[in-house]
Amino acid sequence: MLTVSEHVYDGATGIDHYVFEPGAMKAQVKVTETNGEPQVLLGVEGMAVQQSVSEPTWTVCMNKEIVERALADYRERRM
Repeated sequence: MLTVSEHVYDGATGIDHYVFEPGAMKAQVKVTETNGEPQVLLGVEGMAVQQSVSEPTWTVCMNKEIVERALADYRERRM
């Protein structure tokens, strides 16, 4: 089970920055809406060779615990 040890939301970019335990796993997450349904995307940093890339590559997050946490935070902000 993952627990959040740190969470910062950047309102300018719409990106949530999490640190999950165990393991101090860092995750950049953003929620987008597709046809009115929220979708959780996980940001993956570029490889070292791509140092000029400042925006992460976004992919659908398949980790159920991260998705549940991100959606809960997203819904709370929308209220």
